[in-house]
Amino acid sequence: MMDVVNLAHGAFYMLGAYVALSVVQRTGSFWLAMVVAPLALAALGLVLEPLLLRRLRGRHLDQVLLTIGVSLVVVDQIGVVWGREVRSLAAPAGLDGSVALYGGDYPLYRLFVIGFGVALAALLSYVYSRTKVGMRIRAGVEDAEMLGALGVDTDRLFALTFAAGAALAGLAGVVAAPVFGLQPGMDLDALLYSLVVVVVGGLGTLGGAVAGSVLVGPADTFGDRRARPPAEADRAPRTDPDRAMTRALRFGVVAIAVAALITFPYWSAGWESSRFATTVLRDVLVFAIFALSLDLLIGRAGMPSLGHAAFFGAGAYAAGIASQRLGTDQLPITMGAAILVATALALFIGALVVRSEGIFFLMLTLALAQIVFAIAFQWTSVTGGSNGLSGVGRPVIGGLDLTAADRMYVLVAVVFIAVALLLSRIVGSPYGRALVGVRENERRMRALGYDTTRLRLSAFVLAGAIAGVAGALSAYSLRFVSAQDVGIATSVRGFVMVLIGGAGSLFGPVLGAAVVMYIERVLSSAIPVAETVLGLVFVAFVLLARQGIVGVGLAAWARVRR
Repeated sequence: MMDVVNLAHGAFYMLGAYVALSVVQRTGSFWLAMVVAPLALAALGLVLEPLLLRRLRGRHLDQVLLTIGVSLVVVDQIGVVWGREVRSLAAPAGLDGSVALYGGDYPLYRLFVIGFGVALAALLSYVYSRTKVGMRIRAGVEDAEMLGALGVDTDRLFALTFAAGAALAGLAGVVAAPVFGLQPGMDLDALLYSLVVVVVGGLGTLGGAVAGSVLVGPADTFGDRRARPPAEADRAPRTDPDRAMTRALRFGVVAIAVAALITFPYWSAGWESSRFATTVLRDVLVFAIFALSLDLLIGRAGMPSLGHAAFFGAGAYAAGIASQRLGTDQLPITMGAAILVATALALFIGALVVRSEGIFFLMLTLALAQIVFAIAFQWTSVTGGSNGLSGVGRPVIGGLDLTAADRMYVLVAVVFIAVALLLSRIVGSPYGRALVGVRENERRMRALGYDTTRLRLSAFVLAGAIAGVAGALSAYSLRFVSAQDVGIATSVRGFVMVLIGGAGSLFGPVLGAAVVMYIERVLSSAIPVAETVLGLVFVAFVLLARQGIVGVGLAAWARVRR
């Protein structure tokens, strides 16, 4: 209703549940927790809206990015304060029993949840449609500028509305805690289902949210039985010898860097932490491939996808299942299966989403990826379900066994170089420039005779195929695949990598992958709040340096040259 895409809403839900846990532990009153937790979340909303979100009104992608960072910080701080183990919260006294109805026993607390939800929906509907506050909210959503001209403080109105939304999320966490418990990941579960409910019911209406929940809730219950960098400054013309010398110098530097990257395990063997460094760098390169594939959508084609992990996970599962079911670890077979499955999935999903834009594209990619996640999680006989797929074999090329860690690293490095070279050729080709044209002005590109839908679909499929390659390499490296590889957390991680490094540049996503993996794999062993650091860094880049590290560096270099 406020035209805000808040991906921290699941974190608010989770925080409400944990605040309730503390209140109950200290006072023994569940009912007091139902008051304190929403008030605490409302206070947080009153801080976040004017401090961070107010300046991003109407900028959906920036809202998504910013609230991802906020979510990382909130969830990590919950782990620091309350721990990361599974906790439980008992139903309040008097509602912890059951009642016999129509030949069956029904838990009293669940009946209370149903009644409370209906009553709250009715109250909100009344406030929204029959009160002066609701009238102002509706008017602000329709035309905030006109409402402000009539003397209403729209900034205050929106801040209070956002705080009310945060309070309701916290209240949902309190009410849900006795049913679902408290554990890491509950924020993403709530966020995914809430987004699906809103999209199914219809954006912008309270009635739509209620209708969506009535459809999605039973379906889930019965189904669950089982920016680019700035332009460079003007340059003085160069002579042909200057260009030839510069080109030769660049080629030499790149060749040395490539050789050093591929042979890293061998020339670093004397280091004390060589093995750990090789493992971390291998994972950096795997996720650099994933980030590069996502940047093809975000930075080139202007399609910010929140479901890109579906193709990463599809490639990982396809490689693992091909290895185990076909009884072969030959790289052409397992990698071919990964590329084929990821490409087919990207073609199917892309055909459904490429005609949408903005917030609807984000929501559709997220919702469809959630379907893939549900399949991976529930198809136990094929994917291993919640236990994952373990014992994935490392590949063999001809008679060369790549089981050894150093050989596995070399394979990842070679594939990374090949993907980077492929994308560099694509970016500089007429096709790559056409994608940028579609991103900048799709209507004009159609007027010039381009089939923009086909262009967007081809980019979506190509990005999905490359993500499948990264997934296969991850399965080889870790020898394990889980449903989390398909989940929103992996999509978010790729998003963070692209935007921190700099969208629209080949080096940016690689640099972003290095930063994120360093924080997750190295810094996390030194400090207990590594996720908080990552979230704060991400928020800072969204607000202050939207062009990422590469963009900031290029801008600084341009100023120095001038």
